[in-house]
Amino acid sequence: MHAARNQRLRQEMGKAGLDGIVLFPGSTFAYLAGYTPLSLERFVALVLPTRGESVLVAPLVEADYVAERIGVQRTVRFPDHVSPVGAVGRIMGSLDRSDGRTLKLGIEYARARLFERETLSLGGPQGFEMANVDPIVELLRMRKDQGELRILSEAASIATEAIMLGCERLGPGCSEKEVAEAMRESIRERGAVPFQASAVSGPETAFPHAVQTGRRFQRGDTVLVAAVLTWRGYYADLTLTAGIAPLSGATADMIEGARRMQAAAVGALGPDSTPDRLDRAAREAGAPYTRDFLHRSGHGVGLDVHEPPFLNIGGNRPIQPGAVMSIEPGLYIPGVGGARFEDEFLLTETGNVEKLSELPQNIVAG
Repeated sequence: MHAARNQRLRQEMGKAGLDGIVLFPGSTFAYLAGYTPLSLERFVALVLPTRGESVLVAPLVEADYVAERIGVQRTVRFPDHVSPVGAVGRIMGSLDRSDGRTLKLGIEYARARLFERETLSLGGPQGFEMANVDPIVELLRMRKDQGELRILSEAASIATEAIMLGCERLGPGCSEKEVAEAMRESIRERGAVPFQASAVSGPETAFPHAVQTGRRFQRGDTVLVAAVLTWRGYYADLTLTAGIAPLSGATADMIEGARRMQAAAVGALGPDSTPDRLDRAAREAGAPYTRDFLHRSGHGVGLDVHEPPFLNIGGNRPIQPGAVMSIEPGLYIPGVGGARFEDEFLLTETGNVEKLSELPQNIVAG
C-alpha cells in the first residue's frame, strides 16, 4: 500500500464526511495499493476506512496472493460457490461510525460495475449511503509524485523513439503496416508494451479514430503516426503529423492550423489554468476550421491513457500542479485529410510548463 497516498486520501475522506471508500479492481486500486487484480466476474473489493485498517474482500482463489501483493493485514475470503454478500456485510458492520450517523461510503461512480454496486448494496446495513468519490480521487491522482513523473517521462521517451523510427520509413510506396511493425518492435525492445502503433494515411486521416488499412503511401498524403504504450504501468500517448511531398496548399494550411491550435493551448497552460481555458484558446487559434475540430483539446495521462483533466469547454476546476497532459487539438477535413500534433506536457509545482516529448512538427518525406 502507498502510505502517503492513502494518508492524503483519508484526509480528504474525512473532510467529505465519508466513513470509508470501496475500490474495485482498476487503476485507482493500483494507485493506492501498488497492484490491482484482474477485473473479472468475481467480486473483489478493497475497503479503505477513514479510521482503521484497510480490508480486502476477495474469493479464495486469489485472496492470499492479492493480500500479499498489496500488504493488507485483514482479508475476508469466500469460496466461489458462496455469495460475497455475507463477506461484505461483515466488513460493513465493523466500520467506525463514531458519531452514530448512517454509514456513508464512497465509490467511483465512473468505474464501479453494476454487479459490484448491487453486491455492496445487499451487504450494507439498511439505509447506508453510497457517495460519488470520483472528484476526490481525480484530484489526488492528477498531482503526480516524483516517482510517477519519472516513469511518465521514460514512457514518453520510448514512444518518441518509436515514432521517429517510424518516420524514417515514410515515403512513396512504403506501407502503413511496415511503419507500424517497426514502431511496435522498437517499443518491445525497450521493454514497454505497445497498445497502439500506427501510421494512418491519406483519406483515412480525416477520421480521428480511423485504423490503418495497410495502404501504401502516396504523394500528397498526410500521415498520422501514433504510439500508445504502457511502461511500468503508466501510459504514453503521442501523435505526429507528417506529409508525403508534394503537399497541396489545402493540406499545408490544415497542418499549420493544427500547429497553431496546439501552441495556443500550451500557451494557455499555467498557474490556475482550467481545461476550459486551454480548449477555448485552441479553438480561437483554429477559428477558420471550427467545424473541423471534432474533439476536446486533450486529456490527462497516467495509470489510464485517458484520465482527468479532460481539456474541454466547461471544465472549470483548476488543473493541479503535477498534472501530465496530452495536448492534442486536431483538424479533420473530408477530401483533404487530418492533422493532429499530440505531445505530453507537465504543469510543475511552480506553475511552469515542461514538455515530456520531443516530436518535430515539420516532417515532409519523399
